[in-house]
Amino acid sequence: MDANSVEKLNSHGPYDHGLWNEVTREGGPRLAIPASPPWGGGTAFQKRSRYLVDEVCRILSEQYSNEQLSHMTLLDVGCYDGWVLFQVAQRLHLKKMVGVEPRGKNIEKGVVAREVYGVKNKKIMFLEGDIESLDSVLNEELFDIVLCLGVIHHVESTPNAVRLLAAWARHTLVIDTMVVDELKKDSKKIKSLLNLKDVVYLDAPQDWAIAAFKYETPYFDGSTSGSPLINVPQAKLVKMSMEACGLIAEEVNSPEGAAFRAEFRKLVGAQEATFVGVRPNEITGTKKGVATETWRDKARLHEELFCFGEVAPFILRLWAANLHIEIPATRYEVGKIRESRSLRRLYRASLAPTKRSASKFLRRSSVDPDMAAILVNLSRSPAEKVRLELAKDALRHGEFAVSRKYLKQITEKSGCDWRAFYRSCYFLTVIALLEDDKASSQRYEDLLRTANPEFPLTIEEGVIWATGTVAGEVEH
Repeated sequence: MDANSVEKLNSHGPYDHGLWNEVTREGGPRLAIPASPPWGGGTAFQKRSRYLVDEVCRILSEQYSNEQLSHMTLLDVGCYDGWVLFQVAQRLHLKKMVGVEPRGKNIEKGVVAREVYGVKNKKIMFLEGDIESLDSVLNEELFDIVLCLGVIHHVESTPNAVRLLAAWARHTLVIDTMVVDELKKDSKKIKSLLNLKDVVYLDAPQDWAIAAFKYETPYFDGSTSGSPLINVPQAKLVKMSMEACGLIAEEVNSPEGAAFRAEFRKLVGAQEATFVGVRPNEITGTKKGVATETWRDKARLHEELFCFGEVAPFILRLWAANLHIEIPATRYEVGKIRESRSLRRLYRASLAPTKRSASKFLRRSSVDPDMAAILVNLSRSPAEKVRLELAKDALRHGEFAVSRKYLKQITEKSGCDWRAFYRSCYFLTVIALLEDDKASSQRYEDLLRTANPEFPLTIEEGVIWATGTVAGEVEH
């Protein structure tokens, strides 16, 4: 290579990802996937790039056959000068490969290097753009595989970036990023402040994660291309972000442990992780992830519990007496319902539930878990919540007029509890349907959908529940 070519290369540098003289010319022999990385010279960052190429090829080769890969497309977002993309192309016979890079300078440095070394590949094309502009840069066609290596720690929001990337991945998303370690000292304190009570946590771990934010300018070629405030995520945040997009995610390795010496890691504070997210239909066997159960599934379980779960009549009588709510004497009078010390204790605990008393509810083997969950919530807006339970009990006994009275006392109260309101509208719709009052049924269903458009239960399910024991005796 002459001096002019060297100077031209240097003017377009730095070539941080890899040495282009390592890339085979078009038509040359393809490299086999090595059993272990045969790293040669170059900087620590170039060694890391070789390692990432090895990992990407290993992941895709284990997931797909050569025949499958030959019909698949790949998108590399934040591809820098394209070195990784060309290395992957040498090993895997993919149908089409597209690199998207926000800096025109980085695309140009790849063009110059390939011209100098005579590297070509007609299956690879490059476009200028970033994660946020993919819609305008790409056609509507999705890609089978999406790569995003060394980019997420240069964006403002990990969840948003992962969501935009996942939208283009038909089958597999591979992300590599710098990460921050989990908190050790303040983890419990922060968790207690997060109020992890959304329906998604129903019968599921209370997962949460952090990101560390810092300033970063676009001064260097491998830094942010826009926002001066960027995040470095915790590994769990990347995994949660993938799962929130419907992917089954797995952390597969930590590249810096293999590519960087311990002294260098300590110097630069490098900690890195690689993740693979796969669409559920790509998984064989019984492996499942968060994505297999959506928040709507959890919302359904939540509403089934609070709409169809029942409270012991003895506790309802005590709550009604405490709130001066009139109850039907025929069914709630003393002597006609079972009383026990455990039920009396449950009633007292439900007046002012704490985390401790709530856990006691669930630990008691004799207590129905649905009733326990309802009792924990009765002390919040008790006037409406207790009336709702009385209405449900009356409905199950076929006493439509009594049930409707309690429900309308809720719906006609100004500023009533929101949950009690839409659930009351649900049961008023059921009652009207059972009484063949189509106008009232439609009116209350409209109110239900206005109050809670995402309400997951059908009216038919309510009818089935309400009529299940109307002709018989309800047991508690």
